Amino acid sequence: MARSSGTLAARTPRQLLAQTVPYTSVATVYNDGLMETGWHSWSWGMDYYNQKSTAVHMDGSRSSLCMQVQPFGALSLRSGMPFTLDGTLGFYMRGSNMTADPTAGSPPSSQGSQQPYGLGDLEVQFESSSPSMYTISQSFTLRELLANQAPSGADKATWANDTLAAMQAGQWTAFKVFMRSFVPPTLNAKFDRITLGPCLQKQTGSSCPVAGDLAFCMDKVVMVTLT
Repeated sequence: MARSSGTLAARTPRQLLAQTVPYTSVATVYNDGLMETGWHSWSWGMDYYNQKSTAVHMDGSRSSLCMQVQPFGALSLRSGMPFTLDGTLGFYMRGSNMTADPTAGSPPSSQGSQQPYGLGDLEVQFESSSPSMYTISQSFTLRELLANQAPSGADKATWANDTLAAMQAGQWTAFKVFMRSFVPPTLNAKFDRITLGPCLQKQTGSSCPVAGDLAFCMDKVVMVTLT
């Protein structure tokens, strides 16, 4: 459940995930340097991972979750309590060159601007690690998710690309992920992992077309359960 200590942790998820339909709970996954109790990183293929990076942070926060993901690597957050996809996942994200982080020791190299694969090509998927029913949902790219958030009347592709350019340049960008769209309506499986990475499902062939690591930061990762 969301933390009750401090107004920011309680208020921000509701601002980010304002719903037009009733919901039963808002659960924090990660906020301001802290992973919620029961959540753990099962990530792989990281050249850099810092849960309490002070290099960049949102207004009102002191730190953020920053990483540099290799081709075929991924951020994967696992919950000790399985969840259904009847709700919304929300998070803030921005690009980062990961330099001058006082908590990082020797910072990794900056991300090149020439790479053909960018933050918009990162894919989100949900997984169940239960041996009795190992399941992976469909994946969507961040570009696809942003296109679905485009304001009424806007060209979806243009709006998504403009938003991605601002995010890559350092603007914190809000994502609302309607989780039910990741699985068929008849599938009632429970999941326990949120995974974000390049080339999870959408690459063609056996190689991942990423010319280098993808560097980004996240904060205020929350899940809203609908009634």
